[in-house]
Amino acid sequence: MVDRFSVSVWIGPALVIAPLTLAASAAWATQPARLEPGVHQLFLDDVMVAERSNVISTMHPARKFEGNPVLMPEPGVETYALLYGTFLYDEEVELFKAWYATGRVGSKMCWCLGYATSTDGIHWEKPDLDVVAGLSSPANVVVTHPLIENYGVPDFICHFHFLRDIGKDFLGTEYDTIRKRLSKHGISAKLRYRAKQLKADLDRHPELIEVLQCGIENALLPAEARQFMPVLNVYALIQWTLRGKSEGHGYGFPFDRPHLAFAKRIHHLHSEVEKFKTIQLRGERKDYKPYFKVYLDLEKIIKDRTLGKTVSEIEEKITVFEKLRKAMRIAATSSRHGLNDEGQKGNIRTIEKRVKTFRDWLTRHKDYPQNPAAQKMIAQIDKYWEKLFADPIAVETPTGPILIQPQRTNNILEQFFRSLKRASRRRTGNASSSRMLRTILAETPLVRNLENPSYMRILLSGKASLEEVFAEVDIDTFRTAFREAQDVPEKIPSKLKPLIAMPDFPEKLLSMAQKAVA
Repeated sequence: MVDRFSVSVWIGPALVIAPLTLAASAAWATQPARLEPGVHQLFLDDVMVAERSNVISTMHPARKFEGNPVLMPEPGVETYALLYGTFLYDEEVELFKAWYATGRVGSKMCWCLGYATSTDGIHWEKPDLDVVAGLSSPANVVVTHPLIENYGVPDFICHFHFLRDIGKDFLGTEYDTIRKRLSKHGISAKLRYRAKQLKADLDRHPELIEVLQCGIENALLPAEARQFMPVLNVYALIQWTLRGKSEGHGYGFPFDRPHLAFAKRIHHLHSEVEKFKTIQLRGERKDYKPYFKVYLDLEKIIKDRTLGKTVSEIEEKITVFEKLRKAMRIAATSSRHGLNDEGQKGNIRTIEKRVKTFRDWLTRHKDYPQNPAAQKMIAQIDKYWEKLFADPIAVETPTGPILIQPQRTNNILEQFFRSLKRASRRRTGNASSSRMLRTILAETPLVRNLENPSYMRILLSGKASLEEVFAEVDIDTFRTAFREAQDVPEKIPSKLKPLIAMPDFPEKLLSMAQKAVA
């Protein structure tokens, strides 16, 4: 049985008006869905639509309810009403139920969980629950925050975000200058263009990568390979330099500083190329064109005094920041377990003592009185000291009192998502989540077009299904096209990747060349 209506559907606050053919799908129910005229039905997906013809779903711009806000703090009782909870519809009692964050008047730091009900989602009532006894809280409170309400403990501050914000203030000006200077010179585009040219030459001699690999491992360079080594050397050094842009542990600035790493590698590249120019593998000047070309590419940025001065200044500041980072044991550079150093909670008093030692060291430094950035850092530490190092919470239990030390970071899920990302990288080889998300968005119209009858008629070209279309694709043609797509000039050879991942790769490369002429 099929019912036909002209239905007005609300998707959130967005109204969709379309003539639909509606029935209950097998996944929804065994009986047809009956919609009353004039009654809104929510269609977030097609679970209630058994079939459709000559109709499309249309999403209109959202329109805010004119009577907002619909849930207000109770005057004289609640300090605020914040949607930081859950809104559900209870079909048994036909009520909307809301659990929301609120505060108690007269308590500076109180956090409570309030409860409200509504028949229409617009007009709300706050029933008397009498759940929390012995506290002058709103009557509709379900639970209060035990850290504050019951024990008078000040609110805690996330150590990770505290250190991140201090680091951004302390290093941000210099780091932003470095980023702008790199962008002004367009050095990334220059190096990529040079690498693309060199890669075209290397593709004619793919065996050279293995020669380089053996040379790095202290094997002698074959005489017939020497004329091609300048091309390979410069290409590898450029890729090593560009790799600095992705250097880091996934914590973000100021813990990771990829623009600084890239700027330092550019200077390193310039220094190494200058040394390579003096090494004559065959004694023919034409072999050294790659060195001179990349040397000229770097000339202007190497002479940028502002960039050089800023790199020196930020490195001095990083020494200070890293001392505080080590003292707080957050986002350790050697850790694989997330934010806490080696995954351990750490004794809060030990951490407090180490931060005090850092504070004493910095304030006693001879340059401290003339250093506004350092003074601002110390002022922030002093301001939030009690919240950073609050005492553990004493809780009475049936077995006696216990002490609870809250987590030092509210980024608890950070470890979970980092492990998911690492697993995905191992499985797919794709290290970029943003690239995957961009691809999903770009491919969405292509997938949606499969629902367009006109598009499908063109795509199928007389065939009954996509399976029949793909069945006619020649497998050899597909393999050839796939290889060509994989073999793009910008793609780094897989055997080269572990070499340029070495921090001291330029030194190893130079040592190999020097041994070849010794």
